[in-house]
Amino acid sequence: MWLFIILTQLLAMMSSGILYWFIKPKRRLAKTALVLSIFVINNAFLIYGLSEFWHERFHVYLVVSILQGFMFYAGLITAVITLVYVYILKQTYHPIIMRAVAALIYAGLVGLAVFNAYSPVVHHLEVTTDKPLNKPMQIALVSDTHLGRWFGNRQIDKMVKLIDAQSPDVVVIAGDVMNDSTDAYDNTNMHEHLSQLRAPLGVYATLGNHDYSGNQVAIAKAVERAGIQVIDNKSVWLDD
Repeated sequence: MWLFIILTQLLAMMSSGILYWFIKPKRRLAKTALVLSIFVINNAFLIYGLSEFWHERFHVYLVVSILQGFMFYAGLITAVITLVYVYILKQTYHPIIMRAVAALIYAGLVGLAVFNAYSPVVHHLEVTTDKPLNKPMQIALVSDTHLGRWFGNRQIDKMVKLIDAQSPDVVVIAGDVMNDSTDAYDNTNMHEHLSQLRAPLGVYATLGNHDYSGNQVAIAKAVERAGIQVIDNKSVWLDD
């Protein structure tokens, strides 16, 4: 725990340094206020997250820390661009332009991350097996749905449509079905949407590390109420 807290403070220091370069405060009071405000905001979210460790509140802090991590990537990319621009291309350094570049890179990284998170892509893989199949079997494999506050009914509906379009014989959800608890799942009646996931040979799920967070029994029961069979240390025959 203490190592985690130390890392969060280092992240806050990094954020302060980047914002200090970006804003360039002139007065000592403004400089002090900038650094202190970053630490206060960071630790306010940290305390809020630790008050419900590894549950919904904690994930709010994780989002904040991820946004700070993107600041590091944006700063690193900007530094590389600046070095190339000034020392290789022999151009004059323009602080305002570089700050604008940094802001655009940061916005681009955040936008790309959000787009990728909410835009699932279908990949087709062909697997050869020595099992005696009368005909090829189409399996739809999904994982890390992390159903919760951030991914709910709209994403489930999108997933169902994507899977239905593949006409699979069987659907398998391979872990991290929910984001640590059934709170958001129950409060927004996600089971009504998840139960639309169907296949001729059935829909099956295994639990992942985020499901085994102390709520694995409740999560397994919630998934099974949606007509999905949870597989735990056992095998299932499909069409003999």
